[in-house]
Amino acid sequence: MALTQLANLGEFLGGVAVLVTLVYLAFQMRQNTTALRQQSAHDSTFALQRVSLEMMNPAVADSVSRAYAETNPHFSAAESAAVENWMLSMLVVFQQDFLDNQLGLHRAELWEARKPMLRGVFASHWARAWWKTIGRAYYAAPFQGYVDALLAEGHEGRGAYWAPLQEVLGHEVATRN
Repeated sequence: MALTQLANLGEFLGGVAVLVTLVYLAFQMRQNTTALRQQSAHDSTFALQRVSLEMMNPAVADSVSRAYAETNPHFSAAESAAVENWMLSMLVVFQQDFLDNQLGLHRAELWEARKPMLRGVFASHWARAWWKTIGRAYYAAPFQGYVDALLAEGHEGRGAYWAPLQEVLGHEVATRN
């Protein structure tokens, strides 16, 4: 083989090696993206579960329940702190889900499943007032805009939100409020 033929063969094999490397990198990036999406969804679920576990604390559960029942709008400092921290925790999780969805890190189905829960957070007049006067400032502008638009749509109100639960439990929800 002549030297030019060997050079041509080397150039061809180098091009094939570069092509194989690019295909491999594309495959690895796709796998990495999938793993990142799965981890993001897992982290979101874990965070939501952690916030939900806060409701197992009777003091927190009582304060939040009273805020949503709207039977006693006057809270002690400790009760106000419990309700506000619950709101902050819930909305931080939803904000992260919203931002991850915007970046394409979550499957659309995950964000769609979170929307009714987010609406539920604002089922209380207290929660809507807290957002407008205090809470809004704690969150990123894109999430603020989303929640503002959600609240501008009008709200079903507490009765419509709790109707499915009342159907399951009978009038138990209504008589406790």
